This record gives sequence, C-alpha cells and structure tokens, in this order.
Amino acid sequence: MPTVLQIRFPGRRYHATPWDHHVNEGVVEWPPSPWRLLRALLATGFTKLGWPSQGPPDLARRLVQRLASVAPAYALPPASTAHTRHYVDADGKKPLIFDTWAQVEDGQIQVVWDVELPADQLELFQLLAEYLGYLGRAESWTLARVIDQPTAAINCLPDQDGAPERGFEALSVLCPMDSDAYLAWRAARVAPILAEYQPAPGKKLTAARKKKLDKALAPFPVDLIAALCADTNALKAQGWSAAPGSRTVLYWRRSDALSVHAAPPPRPARVESVPFALLAIATASRGTSALPPLHRVFPQGRLLHAALASAVHRGPGDHARLALLLLGKSEQGPARLNHQHAHLLHLDLDQDRRLDHVLVYAPTGLDADAQQILRMTHRTWMKGGVGELRVALAGLGDAELFRQLPGCAGQVLASVLGPREGSRLWVSETPFVAPRMLKKRGKDSLEGQISLECQRRGLPQPSDMRVLPAGGPTTPSIRHFILHDQTHQPPWRTSYAIELDFDQPIHGPLCLGYGAHYGLGRFVCRSVGGEAASGAAASGVET
Repeated sequence: MPTVLQIRFPGRRYHATPWDHHVNEGVVEWPPSPWRLLRALLATGFTKLGWPSQGPPDLARRLVQRLASVAPAYALPPASTAHTRHYVDADGKKPLIFDTWAQVEDGQIQVVWDVELPADQLELFQLLAEYLGYLGRAESWTLARVIDQPTAAINCLPDQDGAPERGFEALSVLCPMDSDAYLAWRAARVAPILAEYQPAPGKKLTAARKKKLDKALAPFPVDLIAALCADTNALKAQGWSAAPGSRTVLYWRRSDALSVHAAPPPRPARVESVPFALLAIATASRGTSALPPLHRVFPQGRLLHAALASAVHRGPGDHARLALLLLGKSEQGPARLNHQHAHLLHLDLDQDRRLDHVLVYAPTGLDADAQQILRMTHRTWMKGGVGELRVALAGLGDAELFRQLPGCAGQVLASVLGPREGSRLWVSETPFVAPRMLKKRGKDSLEGQISLECQRRGLPQPSDMRVLPAGGPTTPSIRHFILHDQTHQPPWRTSYAIELDFDQPIHGPLCLGYGAHYGLGRFVCRSVGGEAASGAAASGVET
C-alpha cells in the first residue's frame, strides 16, 4: 500500500526556488522536491515536537530513511507562475528583485511514495504532516495530512522507460540518496583524507592534526539525516554546488502542469461562498512585539472597517450590496440587518497577548466579490503604535477547516467557533457592553438585553446567565479594554464578564452587545466543569 501526503495551500501560493537557480531567474520548483519535503518534515520535528539538537529520535530517522529510499510520484493540481517586482534598498543601491511563485487556485498536491510504513512510523508521519506550517518560503502556508490512497491522477513521475505518453515534458528534481548509498559515497570521499592524516605506526594523532582532520571532514555529514539537516548557507560556504546526500532524478511532468501565462480569473459562479475568512496582520519589520495589544480589539476593528470601506469603493461588483454585506451600511445610513453582515474579530492565535489575525465572519457568506475585496485590503492602522499594519488573506473556508488548523492557532479558533457538535456553556473573552441604557428590571435589564441580543441572532434563549467576578481564575481583568473611539461611544460605560448556559448546544462565533461586529462581547466555549480555552474578561469595570 502506498504512502500518500496531501498538501493544500490555503493562501493559494507556493514560493520555492530550485537549488541550482537564483531567485531572480523566476524559476519555481514545481513539484516540491522530495529533498525539500524531507528537510521540511525534519525541521517540523525540531521546532514543533521538541526533538533534541543532537538529532532526531531513532523512529524519525527510520521514517526519513524509508521515504528517502524511493523517488515519489505526484498528482499535481493546475497551477500557473506569477511574480511581483520591487526594488530593495541595500547599501545605497536599489536592485530589482523578482518574487516568483506558483499560483495554485484550487485542489491540492498529493505526493505518493511506493512504500508501506509500519504503524509507528505512519503515526509519526501523520503528526509531522499535521504540524507542517509552510513549505518553501514562509508565505507558502500549508495544510497537510496523510491519506490512504491517491484520489487524483498521477501526472508527474520519475523516469522509467521514457515519457509515459504524449504531452509530458522532462525536468530534473532534487531527491535524497538512499541511506546506504550515501554512506558508500561518503566513505569514498573521506578515504583519501583519512589516509593523509593517518599517523605513523606507533604514533598518536596530535591535537593540532586532529583539529585539521575534523575541519577537513566537516563538509561531509556523517549520515543522510545529518546531510538533510545541514544549513544551506554552510553548504554554500563549503563550496558545494550540489548538497551532499542529494541526487538529481529525471521526472516526466504534464506539459500543462505549470502554465507560464497568467491563470484566467475564476468564474464567479465557480467560487464558493464561505462564512469565514482569516486575515493575517503584521508590522513592516515583522516584529510581533509591535502588534496591537489585546485591549485594542474594538479600535482595531473600527480601523479595519475603514480599510474595507475604501476597498469596497475601489473594488469590483455591486458596491451597495458589498457595503451591506461587509460594512453593514446602506446609502441611507447604518442598516439593521439582524447582525447578518460581517464581524471583524481580532484574535491572538499565537497566545503572546498581541493581536495577529482577524477572523472575518459573515453569517450569509462571503461570495466571490467579497473575497476579492478582502484580497484587495493590504493595510490597516494602529493608533499610538507603529502606524501602518500590513494585511494579507491567510485562508477561506468553513468552521471545520479552521478547527483543524494545527497547534495553538487551531485551539484558539476552536474555542471561538465551538466544537463540531456545539457547546452549551459560553464565557466572555472580551467585555460585554450593553447596547442600551441599563435598567434594573424589564427588557432593558442586563438579562433582558442579552436575551434580546440572542433573539435577534436566531439563537435560543439562555437558560442561565451569570455575571462573573472581576479578576477571577477564568476572568482575568479587562479594565484596559478600549470601548469607544472618536465616533462611537457606548450608551453604558460598564463592561461585564458573562457566562451563558443554553439548554441545547450552539455554535460560534457568539458575539453580543455593543461593538459585537468589532470584537467586543465575544464569547468562547468551554466544557462542562472546564475552563475557557483562553480569556481576558472582567465584570463591572468602568471605562
């Protein structure tokens, strides 16, 4: 039974330059080489599974050696080359830089090794695939998993007896050597060096000559795993034109697998409407410490709303309809849409208490034009901080797709979206602010306003509501959360941490009250008797 790795690019881009090409040549490594794949899996083990710096464990070594023993075949989705050109100021010069990538609109790559892995190696392979965050450059985000059988036709395979049929072209792909073949290759290369430094009979190798011997042997990694783990800059500094442990294999690929012209724009009818989009935000320096702090969810939501308004004005499609969907506005003013327009929920996916992503949630769905508006939104701002922030579309899909993201990001999104079967218990993650003046009794009491908020969103009435004490174990203080800006003031400047209990499970995102479309009043699910996945909430805090 073959071993199949399926890789999807949620950003629809794959950035990678082949080993023997310069980035400005505009060449894309398509398909991703086995050499790159195995190096990426090893790097994932070191960074995500905590492997020791001395080397991967024996199980991982056997897995990599097994996968390196054969050259895999590929099922490639349609792709085209694309690039940007920009000037980089270095030492007073501004050289022109080409940034080239493979534009993968739909589908996924399937890499097929004709080997059957033991159960323990297969389990480790599945874990490494789950934690594989990107492939090639860091912009090439990936969602990978191991599947039982290929589900698409093989259209790129190693050479056996010439081209399999008409319509195929030849290309060179960088593959690792077999482990035993590498050891034999290394033994042949280091034999003259060992002979040169062999001490005379009856004498020991001096410390000085031992140091020279170690330096002479340094360019030759001790085994295939060490060769795969070698730093690229170190290999180039040692003068290697091809990485030790690598070999070039002739492959046959469909001639139309990577078109050199721009891919035709997708037909709007073929673009699926999705309820969620994930935007990544970053500073120009890429430093995470300069990103907005948690308490700025509301003003950052307002500023992103302004950026979307600019993109709607410049973008394609029906501007009035997109303004209703993304901005909640009509030509006559703010529209009462029963909260069916987009929510802009700033999140901290890496849990460093800085806002690094935005979950855009539209209950009625984000269609092709709305998705294009999100792609056109390249920047927002941060008042009182670094100023301009960069925005990039990181993914589109349904709730299940985002729940499956690996690591901390998937856990945070799962707490916001709730489990697949829903959850009955929800607790404040950001402060709840009443949308109208509070009264002691009636529909304008705290309980009455929460009930009406749920009703307007088509949710069942909570069976129990509890105001949580400020600074409790599950409700850390949120006294610094900003609840207003120059144009929006809450009618009641007291924030609360609320716990809601429903008779039946519901799904998130659950956002209630004033500023709910900008990140205030956001709840996270928690299991019965458990604690919220993450939080920053308090009650009765005057601002």
